[in-house]
Amino acid sequence: MTEAIIGATIEVALSKAISIIEDQINLVVTWDFKDDLNKLRSSLDLARAFLQDAESRRVDEPIKVWLQQLRCIAYAADDVLDELAYESLRRTTEANQMGKKVSNLFSLSKNPMAFSVKMGKNIKNISMSMDEIIDRALKFGLQQRVQSMGPVFSGIGGTHSCNSSRVVGREADVQKIVDLLIGSNTDHHGFSMVSVVGMGGLGKTTLAKSVCNNEKVQNCFGEIIWVCVAETFDVRRILSEILESLTRKPCEIKNDDVVVREIQKKLKGKSFLLVLDDVWDEDIKNWGDLKGSLLGINESKQSCILVTSRSENVAVVKETLPEYRHHLKTMVDEECWSIIRDSAFGNSSVSQELEVIGRDIARKCSGVPLVANVIGSTMCNRWDRDEWVSLRDSSLWGSLERNEGIVRVLKLSFDRLSSPSLKQCFAYCSIFPKDFRIQKDQLIQLWMAEGFLQQSRISSQQPAVEDIGNEYFNALLSNSLLQDVERDQYGCITTCKMHDLVHDLAQSISHIRLGNIVNGVRLWHSLFSNSSSIHAVRDFKSLRVLIFCGAPIVSLSHSIGRLKHLRYFDISRTYICRLPKSISQLYHLQTLRLSGYEGHMPEGMENLVNLRHLYIGHYRTVPYKIGCLTNLQTLPIFRVGTERGSGIGELGGLVEFGGELVIFNLQNVRNEGEAREAKLLEKKKLHELEYLWGYNREESCNDEEVLEGLEPHSNLKSLSSMYYNGRHYPSWLARFTNISGPSACFQPINLVKLKLSNCKNLEKLPTLGHYPNLKILEVEGLNNVRCIGKEFYVSDDDSSSDKNKPITLFPALEKLSLWNMEEVEEWLEVEPTVTVFPSLKELHIEGCCKLSSVPRMSRLSCLEALTITGNNALSCIGDEQFPFPSSLKKFTIQRCYKLTTVPSVEGGISFLQHLEVKLCDRLCKIGQGLLTSTCLRVVVICDCPNLISIPVYGISESLVKLELDHFDSRRFRAIDSLKELCILSCQNLKSVPEDSLRCLTRLKTLKLGPFSQELDEFPGLSSIHHLHSSLEILTLNGWEKLCSLPYQLQHLAALKYLIISGFDGVTTLPEWLGNLSSLQDLTIDFCRNLEDLPSKGATYRLSNIQHLSITNCPRLKGDRTYISKRFKIPANQIEDAPERRRIPRLQSTSTSRATTSTHPIEPLRLNGPEQPSSLPCQLQHLTAYRHGKD
Repeated sequence: MTEAIIGATIEVALSKAISIIEDQINLVVTWDFKDDLNKLRSSLDLARAFLQDAESRRVDEPIKVWLQQLRCIAYAADDVLDELAYESLRRTTEANQMGKKVSNLFSLSKNPMAFSVKMGKNIKNISMSMDEIIDRALKFGLQQRVQSMGPVFSGIGGTHSCNSSRVVGREADVQKIVDLLIGSNTDHHGFSMVSVVGMGGLGKTTLAKSVCNNEKVQNCFGEIIWVCVAETFDVRRILSEILESLTRKPCEIKNDDVVVREIQKKLKGKSFLLVLDDVWDEDIKNWGDLKGSLLGINESKQSCILVTSRSENVAVVKETLPEYRHHLKTMVDEECWSIIRDSAFGNSSVSQELEVIGRDIARKCSGVPLVANVIGSTMCNRWDRDEWVSLRDSSLWGSLERNEGIVRVLKLSFDRLSSPSLKQCFAYCSIFPKDFRIQKDQLIQLWMAEGFLQQSRISSQQPAVEDIGNEYFNALLSNSLLQDVERDQYGCITTCKMHDLVHDLAQSISHIRLGNIVNGVRLWHSLFSNSSSIHAVRDFKSLRVLIFCGAPIVSLSHSIGRLKHLRYFDISRTYICRLPKSISQLYHLQTLRLSGYEGHMPEGMENLVNLRHLYIGHYRTVPYKIGCLTNLQTLPIFRVGTERGSGIGELGGLVEFGGELVIFNLQNVRNEGEAREAKLLEKKKLHELEYLWGYNREESCNDEEVLEGLEPHSNLKSLSSMYYNGRHYPSWLARFTNISGPSACFQPINLVKLKLSNCKNLEKLPTLGHYPNLKILEVEGLNNVRCIGKEFYVSDDDSSSDKNKPITLFPALEKLSLWNMEEVEEWLEVEPTVTVFPSLKELHIEGCCKLSSVPRMSRLSCLEALTITGNNALSCIGDEQFPFPSSLKKFTIQRCYKLTTVPSVEGGISFLQHLEVKLCDRLCKIGQGLLTSTCLRVVVICDCPNLISIPVYGISESLVKLELDHFDSRRFRAIDSLKELCILSCQNLKSVPEDSLRCLTRLKTLKLGPFSQELDEFPGLSSIHHLHSSLEILTLNGWEKLCSLPYQLQHLAALKYLIISGFDGVTTLPEWLGNLSSLQDLTIDFCRNLEDLPSKGATYRLSNIQHLSITNCPRLKGDRTYISKRFKIPANQIEDAPERRRIPRLQSTSTSRATTSTHPIEPLRLNGPEQPSSLPCQLQHLTAYRHGKD
């Protein structure tokens, strides 16, 4: 399909060349070769006129050769004329500079006469070549046709309306996968594995996402991790992406073992679902390496791996048991028609005639949803019958049983793209690897650098090139050629992906340039390089794009300034610490990315007058005289200085400035007038603003008038202010009027997020109740605020026209955070008749140590997460008359030292998943109903010494983690799926029911003690022999009075890991220790009176022992060599460090696939300084408990 793009390539190149000629002819400066330029323009126009007819006849070999020759000449013309535009720009820029050096006179590029001679010759040569091309076109009988420059810019900039997440006809498949994941038990790999196998385009990834979004799956797994593996099975990358998914930030760790340990920390005590999407690798070794890293992570939890792949020969799939492989089948024709109809017509009615044609096309889709979706998107809002017939009768239809057939049909969508430039933009996407997440802004800037985004000269109002790029992006999205978008908190698209079969199409189209690869990927005029070296610049002199992002480069050559055509340059995350001065000679440069660069900018950066996007990560990198860069639209950081060229007025001339901006050192702004020189009120495209003053100032100086002058435009979506020392808010922040249409002053109608941080002199919160779209409010360190009063909701002069009309305050607020407001004492509420916070989902109150009251929770009808920590004055949260809302999912209370009661909730909280109460010294009651939610997963109640009881009856079977330091001695109900049980640090516990372990036949991990110092033997172990075939990890923490190890342990034939700690009364380990034939790891710690080990006859029977750790046993005779001989293991497998080694993660040897309860209970932990004196006998009914932590 390489010929499919050649016409579009030629059209774009010719259009760019013609555009440059028009610009140069209209310049005030007259070139000596102006007549030659006019002649060349005529030739280019004539060649364009022949192009459309030549495209229709490209099957003829002579015409194909003619097109290839025309493409070469068009590229040459583009390069020559672009150099002419560079020279014109250089002269204009340098004409404004003083003191030009005479030594430059003899430089070819700066000698006007020499340049004119050289350029005139080049243009004549291009014209001669064009004349020859036109002569051949006439001989071939090519007809002249009018060529469209491209689609007219609509200015709408809309987004794709199709719901790409909607799953059609896969409900049964989703349910089957959900059942396999939830019903599976830990297999012999230490985790369950489920595979989805099917040909490309069937929707395996979409199915996996639907599974991950399933409520049952989300309730079952503590973490859901997604990694797109693609064709290269890189274990290091996969582990890094797992960690990135857990931390939500890039992984900078290079050591694999460290990455695994960090993953272990993040997943400790949690079950997880790992999705390995689009796996291709058939090498069992690669999968073995990853499996080996994953084995130690799951801690015997109900953790699973979900794999999607096209082939059953993939190593991961082959490791999946047959009954856990789900083969995804093709859809029925009716489902394909449903996809086409919804994508093409939406909710509009379809004529019977079009429906018949559409159903015929649906049958040709052969049950492949990708094809149906792309076809439907391509025909969106196209009602012409002939277009649908042409699509149905296309010769490209054929068998779709192989990927090549699907790619061939997908080309139908490409052929219907509306302009050559749009086709070029699509083909360019093949420069990225498969399954790569593409940054939208970067993609548009790359298109711009390559010259694909041509402005129409017909319209008098020229849109910004970026706006054209946004239109093209949305066009590809609406045609389903781009998909899987991600959005920011404001709903704006930030990234997308390309389906791998669509990527195959893009590659097949752009293959004409794939042979031109140097140190990375080079397509068109772009070079993506990971190399630490760069070839001579002359090898790349035509480059428009040069990307060294992440490459191990330490310096740049001065010759970088010779890249006259360069528009896009990226050296982010390299080791470069100094930029050469010659970079200021890149007059065509539009995008410069320097994230991670912390050096200073060279002199002369103000010469880059075409620069539109400058990405920097440190305030030291801000160049002086930024105001000279009048085309600049992106600058994330600006530092206000006192030197010339660094004042805030530099921002004033940046008319098109937008995106996000952090302004540092606002204390250097002298007054309101100087602040207004930034002209922020005029910057319509600026969406995020952050104001920062110096943090260590004592006086407010002029903060109030400066902030008054920094009034932004009403399009602002996010505003943050830090270290502001004024006592009052600016008038524009409190101003709100119900007006429609544009306003001459700031109106908070679009504000989504507001953050006030460490504004120490403010005495109240701003009036925000009427802000219509405010979703996130964060207030931190306002230490002079003592009361959150009425002014927070409405202003005193609120002039509502109708006092009887119901009002809603904070109508859109979803997240409210109050942090470290040390002096706030009360939070007043508005009248009960007023609706307030109807959308609030998260409320965080942290470090407000004097706050004695919070709003009634019953008014927060949508609240999902409530966190209150670090409060010394709060005695009660809500009451039984005004209970917690049923929507609450996560409830956390910590360090509330005066809190006495958490009220009862009649009927429970339906959706509560997480309850955590810690360090509440006076808490004596937790009301009934909190633990009965059927969604409850985690309960942590500890360090609450006055807590009398916990209402555990009726406890939910969905529980995953239960950690207690006090418990009610009355009846526990039986809970299924117990696999790990911990009863730790219960110093007052004197008895454990003797049969309590009898029914726990699935128990794998048991951690006990220490208990009451009065006991002279370990309680509750008389029935431990029932665990002989299941228990694999045992930890016993003893006390001084114990003189021997519990003899009942000798029956544990399956025990692999044994930790014995704190048995100060034991002097010799028993001979029966040799009965533990499966033991692999033995740790003995803090047995201060231990003198001897079992005899060789006993220790030699421990044939599976692999590691021995003996620490803090000062009386034990013999050194490491002696111990090595006694246990018959190498000395390097013995640890005698002062600190006890952590237990390795359990690797289950069970091959059982027994189905477990869909509501497994996992950890139970009973610990604390003050404990009841006995455990309830009903504890024996916990037949399948799963997990607890030490």
